[in-house]
Amino acid sequence: MKHTNAIEDLEQARRILRDMIDAQTATDVAITRLLDTEYPANRFQEDLVSTVLPVVYQVPDDDAIKNRTRHDNRVEDIVGHYYGPNVPKAHRDTAWGALMAVQGWEQHDKATRTPEGQQPRHRAALALQRTVASATSAGYPLASALMGTPLPGLEETLGTDEAGTVRTLAEAVKA
Repeated sequence: MKHTNAIEDLEQARRILRDMIDAQTATDVAITRLLDTEYPANRFQEDLVSTVLPVVYQVPDDDAIKNRTRHDNRVEDIVGHYYGPNVPKAHRDTAWGALMAVQGWEQHDKATRTPEGQQPRHRAALALQRTVASATSAGYPLASALMGTPLPGLEETLGTDEAGTVRTLAEAVKA
């Protein structure tokens, strides 16, 4: 809605405000569900290496030392975020803590290549809302992979579907 000196369409303004409140409520519910989902640090790290990173990045051969080092550095950096100040101790061992570590790495450490060279990633809070509430990547493919990929480390917590596939965090948030 365009900003004007006078509200011309009060019903449209109400609809927009209701949609904003609904989006905030959905995000709050999603965050609460992620905080309530137990995800021990050791399982998160195993899933990060074996399941999440391979969705976005090619798994390096043992012979490719440069690529192996890059891969190991990614893991180390993400785990550093998990145990760093941006993931409170009370949120570790939860799916929310895992998401904060992955998204924190993507937002603050990872650079993206553009025609102008290395550029920092966009840090909008809206990306978090989109990733959690709608499970779209919103420019953060690793966080999207964490939310949308069946994670073996969460099988006990989230259960499986009729086909025996582990439910995803995105499915758990929408439940």
